[in-house]
Amino acid sequence: MRLFRSIFILLLLSSCRGLPESDVQLHPEPVSGRWVVVDWPEETGPSKEITLEIDWEQQRLSAYAGCNQMGATCQTTDPSGGMRIGPVFSTEMFCEGLMQRELLFQKTLERCDRMEQTNETLSLFAGTTLLLTAKSQEE
Repeated sequence: MRLFRSIFILLLLSSCRGLPESDVQLHPEPVSGRWVVVDWPEETGPSKEITLEIDWEQQRLSAYAGCNQMGATCQTTDPSGGMRIGPVFSTEMFCEGLMQRELLFQKTLERCDRMEQTNETLSLFAGTTLLLTAKSQEE
């Protein structure tokens, strides 16, 4: 009986060691904040600061690309960085030389389906294509 109990305890303890490290995946929650675009491969037109502000709790995104204020809903679609933005809407002011750039930026945001986020950077992707990279901006 003692032998049986000892074997049972050993089996029980060995099953409590947890998952192998390779099976553990960390899925940090996205962090709300303000971001300044530092790399946008499709950028055209005059260089003006582009900002994004994301509030994950309210599922809202706001952006500014030099003239009009933009907004959209945004939500995560899976814990590995999947996300959806849009549709993007904006105010309707006319700004000479900036309209094409703003329209392109809106389309860029709407194409986004994945993100990678650290404390310092936010990168948005369409599949494996990098759409833009932004740097965290302290308020």
